[in-house]
Order: sequence, then structure tokens, then C-alpha cells
Amino acid sequence: QRFWKHFDGFRNWMLPSRKVCRVGWSGPHQGLDAHVNRYLNSPVMHDTVPDEFKPVLFQDGVRIQFPGPTKHARAPRVRQREAPHHHRGNGASRR
Repeated sequence: QRFWKHFDGFRNWMLPSRKVCRVGWSGPHQGLDAHVNRYLNSPVMHDTVPDEFKPVLFQDGVRIQFPGPTKHARAPRVRQREAPHHHRGNGASRR
């Protein structure tokens, strides 16, 4: 409650900004156990995914081991990125 009261509506940033912090409940997962279970057997935990993209746990500011999967994690699907859409004119120079 103290965290919520302090940060909801916070706007005392070190740099000038019109941004206002809002605090809200996480959904659909709430709490540490729910989030650990969400990622436990997720494709993001597959061996081919670099460590910097995986969830981490901290205890007293020190990184601790994330629980191991309860089943084999399948490899993540790789999304194909679309090429940027550029306007294609008739080739005539416009000045």
C-alpha cells in the first residue's frame, strides 16, 4: 500500500517531463508463484534462447537460480519481420 500510494500519480521526475506514473494490478498473473509458473515451461526457457531474454529471480538484490522446467521446453517460433513499407512513386523526381 505504501508503494502504491507513493508511485501512483508520481510526477516528480529528475528531468522535466509531463509523464505521470500509474500503478495497477497485473493480470492475468498475480504474484511470484504465478509468474514463475507462467515461464517455467515456456519456449522462452529453451536452450536456444539467450540468457538475457529469459526471466530472472532476485533475492536480497542477488540473482538466484530460476526453477528448472518440469517438461522439455519446445523451441520458440521465430516471427518473420516485414520489410518496411516505402512509398513507391513513378520514379519521377519531385522538386
